[in-house]
Amino acid sequence: MKKILVPTDFSYPANAAAAFAIQLAKKAEAELCFMHLEPTPVDWVALSKEQEKQYPETAHAIGRARGALNEWVHQATTQGVKADRSLVLSSERTAVFNELEGHHYDFIVMGTHGKKGFKERLMGSNALYILRNAKVPVLVIKQPVLEPITDMLFVSNFREVSDAIFRNISQLASVLDAHLHLLLIRTDYDFQDPDNDLKYLNEVKIFDEEGIAYTRHTVDAPSVEEGLAEFMDEQPVGMIAIGTHGRSELRQLFVPSIAERVVQRSNIPVLSMRLGLLA
Repeated sequence: MKKILVPTDFSYPANAAAAFAIQLAKKAEAELCFMHLEPTPVDWVALSKEQEKQYPETAHAIGRARGALNEWVHQATTQGVKADRSLVLSSERTAVFNELEGHHYDFIVMGTHGKKGFKERLMGSNALYILRNAKVPVLVIKQPVLEPITDMLFVSNFREVSDAIFRNISQLASVLDAHLHLLLIRTDYDFQDPDNDLKYLNEVKIFDEEGIAYTRHTVDAPSVEEGLAEFMDEQPVGMIAIGTHGRSELRQLFVPSIAERVVQRSNIPVLSMRLGLLA
């Protein structure tokens, strides 16, 4: 975690994500970039100053966004975090990935709105697009994180988790100084051998090597969501981490609909990682 991208539309949850990203970057000694995607009716970069006057509302929105980005950069730098901004003038949601590939960011922190947040503007359908397609870990936040995260949960069946995924989780737990909970949820729809599932869970050793405090747990439940709720009733945590393979491969660990529902329903930060791409 060296370079963190923070897509923002300056909404309440986006601001909560930006504030948390500053604290995370400070602890990890990472760099930040606050990025805003401002839709424009034309190719704004190609316009002359005189032509820009034909679109006063767009010009005003761009100026307002530039000022808001500068304010977040100021907040970060005054707290000792190296930060920059990126104002993307485009209606293409792929612009986030162009930013990622062009500057080699290795982590995303973004906000989303409530249970229907994926239908909102930038932090809506674009948030869902980012969650499904990002090749780096994506931390989704809905509301301000007011207390230190002392307990972090990783939900998995542990069959196909790469060392890279474990390293990402280990690094984040270390940065947050959080106790890590490894949770295996065995559902009615999971046709794998239960004894084999426990074998995968019990063979996890990387956190011993990294010196991370952790505890193993298992829950039998009708569904992942119900098992997660049952566990969290007994053991509150400050963050949930989930692995996903993306939109296809429905027989894999967590199909996107489950990961997305967890993000939508959880009021605490959720970390999403694409298992097949973090190798």
